[in-house]
Amino acid sequence: MSLRVLLVTVGLERGGAERAVIDLADALRARGDRPFIVAVRRGGALTRRAASLGLSTLFPGAGAHAHRALDAFVDDGGPLVVHSHLFAADAIACAWAARLRVPAVTTWHNTWEGYEFTPLRAHAARALYPRFDERIAVAAEVAASFSTHVATRSVVTIPNVGAAVDDEARRRGAELRRSLPPGHRLLVCAGRLVETKRFDLLVGAVARLPDDVHLWIAGDGPLAGPLAARARNIGARVRLLGPRDDVPSLFCAADVVVIPSRVEGLPLVGLEALGAGTPVVATAVGGLKSLLDGSPLPLVDADADETTLAAALTAALARPALAAAFRAFAAARLQRHAPEVVFSAIRDVYNRVLDEAV
Repeated sequence: MSLRVLLVTVGLERGGAERAVIDLADALRARGDRPFIVAVRRGGALTRRAASLGLSTLFPGAGAHAHRALDAFVDDGGPLVVHSHLFAADAIACAWAARLRVPAVTTWHNTWEGYEFTPLRAHAARALYPRFDERIAVAAEVAASFSTHVATRSVVTIPNVGAAVDDEARRRGAELRRSLPPGHRLLVCAGRLVETKRFDLLVGAVARLPDDVHLWIAGDGPLAGPLAARARNIGARVRLLGPRDDVPSLFCAADVVVIPSRVEGLPLVGLEALGAGTPVVATAVGGLKSLLDGSPLPLVDADADETTLAAALTAALARPALAAAFRAFAAARLQRHAPEVVFSAIRDVYNRVLDEAV
């Protein structure tokens, strides 16, 4: 049975949750469903990607005029599910689903702490999330975190998608690698340049490493200026690359991928690192704990300082046999995140909430 699915997000900025929405829409369409991405805020770096895939995207805003756009969609006929991502979109989507009298599903992409709720929003979230017909958490740690704050009937854990990178990404990675002096080593990280990612801690740790160790940081955000100033004090071996569309290739170029975050859900950069088969040094936070459980590299304590992180990076770079062991671990772990496994599980949630709504 073909379904219509409204995938609601705040915008299509460059982010893990937004990328997951586009991937889900593409997968649903391939299965014969009719997904529509509803972005409350117009624009964003991923708008072009959605358009290039031929995905139907609406930018109705959040006011009364949004109801007219939704009414036209509802009049198209067929079973309908509303599936939202991130808190502001959740609040709007739950109200839309109630108005349309259709099931509502939400995905939690980060731990409760990672959402950084103000007291007012925390109160609203505790009232909002029990109203959904189902809640999906991207990792068991995310489900556990929310369950201590929100009284819900159930939470389903369905991870994000991961897959091995293609040959073109590996070829591009080898090309990027050639920009380094022979014998030098490369650390890469990627993400929003915000305080919770702790890239400042990583830059400080790299300052303690030998001069043949380079760090490339992909991403943008409010801390770009302070990070650039600190990087200048170290020299040319620390580079801020800005936003990139070739993160898998960067990870293929690296000796080690670093995820030094203070809070995380199940970051797509972790899955991209597994897809590249590149060893990962990461903090023991959120879904990284289950994603990297059994890795040849131990996780770093969430409260690690620059000295501790530098020691972990030194140990990772000093083990030449590590790469092969990590590739074997990554290939096995990615089986849990295969697209057909993840998207089938989400589709099963849609079928169940529709059956329960009858």
